Amino acid sequence: MNYLAHALLAQERDGWVVGSLIADFRPRPKDLPIEILQGIVLHQKIDGIAERSSHFHEIRAALRPAAGLYAGVVADICCDNLLIDQWQRYSQLPLEKFTAHVYTCLHASKDLLPVYWRRSDHEPHEDWLASYQTREGLERAMLRVRAKVSSTRRFPKIDEVLNLYVQKQKSLSLPFIKFFDELFESLPGIKETL
Repeated sequence: MNYLAHALLAQERDGWVVGSLIADFRPRPKDLPIEILQGIVLHQKIDGIAERSSHFHEIRAALRPAAGLYAGVVADICCDNLLIDQWQRYSQLPLEKFTAHVYTCLHASKDLLPVYWRRSDHEPHEDWLASYQTREGLERAMLRVRAKVSSTRRFPKIDEVLNLYVQKQKSLSLPFIKFFDELFESLPGIKETL
């Protein structure tokens, strides 16, 4: 699961939203507020559910022929696209209002964000969260991942990955819905432990 999904699953508290988005990045500032730390834990628990989900494994397996070792991260990115396709099923807010709220949360915590998050392509006017609905947005997300990958483990050809995803997108909708429903059912129990 990528940024949009993590933000949606953390939406009850602004600090949770911020923590869920920065969870995978190091170094993190010391002495983060408790809500942001809880958001980081929430992100990690959600990732644990994803790793155990047969439905997420199905999505990852469908993308593996083109994505290879990076099928997991590619599936995460593609899940944000699948989420946008099902947005009204999971959110009462229009996508644009939701993403605007996320950017407000990030801006309010900008001094606490890792350096990566202070980059210009994370500015609200870019609406990078909503950009996952387009092929170009998916490509930009994959290019950012590729830029972080060491040269010893080559990232797959993005055009091939996206062509395979577009070909399989409709057939991946049902496993995604089952996976995301599974996450939503697990959320109350997870959030009680934060």
